[in-house]
Amino acid sequence: EIGAKIAEKWNFPPVISNVIRYHHEPNEAPDEQKKLASIIYMADLLAHDQDGSAGYFQGDTEIMQQFSIQSEEDFNNLSDKLNKAFRREKR
Repeated sequence: EIGAKIAEKWNFPPVISNVIRYHHEPNEAPDEQKKLASIIYMADLLAHDQDGSAGYFQGDTEIMQQFSIQSEEDFNNLSDKLNKAFRREKR
């Protein structure tokens, strides 16, 4: 909520402040912004998985299914691919 308030104070477009507001609960976002909020939700979950602070079991399975993540194995495979891509880019 505080991130959305800051975005509003800085005159970010409403779509940006709403995505910030709902990125932990994308199903509560306005209909036209649910998909973008869900993308940011997944990016956030995967980023937290990289540092070990979250993972598959902290995620919303309904949202993960929108991205063809049907199981913990699917989630871990995607997370591993991202980790390898990040390591390649660091070189």
